[in-house]
Amino acid sequence: MLAAALESSDSILYRVDADLRILTVSDGYRRFAEHNAPLGFLARWGEGCDVLGAIDDPQRDFYHRMYRHALEGHIAENDYECHGLRRWRLFRMRIISLEPGEGCLVEHAQIIDRELVGALDLDPEEIRDRYQDEFGVIMQCASCRKTHLARGWDRWDWVSDLVAQPWPNVRYRTCPTCIAHLRAPLR
Repeated sequence: MLAAALESSDSILYRVDADLRILTVSDGYRRFAEHNAPLGFLARWGEGCDVLGAIDDPQRDFYHRMYRHALEGHIAENDYECHGLRRWRLFRMRIISLEPGEGCLVEHAQIIDRELVGALDLDPEEIRDRYQDEFGVIMQCASCRKTHLARGWDRWDWVSDLVAQPWPNVRYRTCPTCIAHLRAPLR
């Protein structure tokens, strides 16, 4: 009954078991993944996948704490940025424990959606000049997807082309703003 209701929901929902495997995803989750996520999203975070398996540290530790907190009977919440190419979006992730042994229900609710200000539209040469380091690597935040300025200030910018289609030489780490967020106490 729960699985059928969840699957047909327009909300961004999924259910995980106590081992943090994704059991069921909603139609809304599938649509969001198809329209807004990088290629392969459902292969990494679809039914049967480890919900933490495609997440790098320090994000993995943070989300592991959230899921464990929920499995202990608490409601775990986290507000996070999940921008579209031209949209600044803030979502609230809420994890609610189900009956003992039934796992958790996870909801991602969009709470802010507005035009993204400050996005950089650069040609490939400008991207290489600004963001590619001496080893040929471009560093992008694994959480907010901003790109690290390779030389000079420790600055992270929103580079539209690298969000739309990351280059093969893009590597991921977490920017200082997102690290501070991930170290915050659970609520």
